[in-house]
Amino acid sequence: MKKLSEVNESFEGLYRTLVASIKSKLLLAGIELKVFNHLSEPQSAEAVAKAADTHPENTRRFLD
Repeated sequence: MKKLSEVNESFEGLYRTLVASIKSKLLLAGIELKVFNHLSEPQSAEAVAKAADTHPENTRRFLD
């Protein structure tokens, strides 16, 4: 059986392309939900979720 040749290519460009659309959708979601309006001072994710009327755990994940 013939061995496969070693691949020494970086997939960083492909990864960045794939992740770019996710990042832009997250930014738009944050703007639409007005999450950023509640971040002028440090607050917990729970406090932001309560102020923005969003799901606490999902808000924590979003902010992380």
